[in-house]
Amino acid sequence: MKRRSRPNALKYMREYRAQLRDSGLCPKCKAPLEPGFKNCLACREKNRAYCAARYADPAFAAKKAKDSHSRYLRRLSCGRCPRCRQLSDGRNLCSPCLEKERDRRRPNAARRTHVCKLCEGRLAPLRHNRRTCPLRFYVGSIDEYATARPGAGQ
Repeated sequence: MKRRSRPNALKYMREYRAQLRDSGLCPKCKAPLEPGFKNCLACREKNRAYCAARYADPAFAAKKAKDSHSRYLRRLSCGRCPRCRQLSDGRNLCSPCLEKERDRRRPNAARRTHVCKLCEGRLAPLRHNRRTCPLRFYVGSIDEYATARPGAGQ
């Protein structure tokens, strides 16, 4: 019997497992499947126990972190974005990922610039690295807040 090449063998196994699932059998042990699942209950429990033991191992966690970091460095050295693998234009991240990162960090910009996130610095400056003006703690609504500041009505 002629041996299949690796890509063909993987394709064959994928098709074979899909046929078993379509016929209602577990692809691993050929037990009947429950509706909506790809594996039987026994195989799912075995897989769950295996994954729990694997992730509990500190050596696995260290290896996973090391692999992740080396993948990050490899992508950077090739001039690719470490998140989506697109070519980056001279930066660490490509333009779409950079924009997403900026949007993600934007809510924290009020804390860094010392501007109240509610009144945007129109009413009072921040003190003690807080995110809102000191007046906001004593007043209920933003309308009362605007009139509560001394000299705000002029």
